Amino acid sequence: MVYNNSIYAPGGTGVTIDSGSNGAIVRNNIVFGQKDSAGAIVDQGMASMLANNFISDPLFTDAGAGNFRLQAGSGAIDHGGSLPEVPDDFDGTARPRGAGYDCGAFER
Repeated sequence: MVYNNSIYAPGGTGVTIDSGSNGAIVRNNIVFGQKDSAGAIVDQGMASMLANNFISDPLFTDAGAGNFRLQAGSGAIDHGGSLPEVPDDFDGTARPRGAGYDCGAFER
């Protein structure tokens, strides 16, 4: 399970599901800044479930300074699906906050 991560400018693929994997679940993640958006999430596994991931510019507050919170107007806000396994964000803020779950590590 890979849930609610903010992955910025990975050296290669953001998330890779290898061929030996069976039943991987990748949900509500942000992967942005890699050279090729096709390499954001690569699924080579069997019976994987990818849902509500965000690979466009998420409008991070200040990625260069390590601030991966979302700015107002980000398409990642309320884009995630409900995940009871992730009741709080990285700061301990309860999810959801607003109309729905946000993608990434931080709830706006």
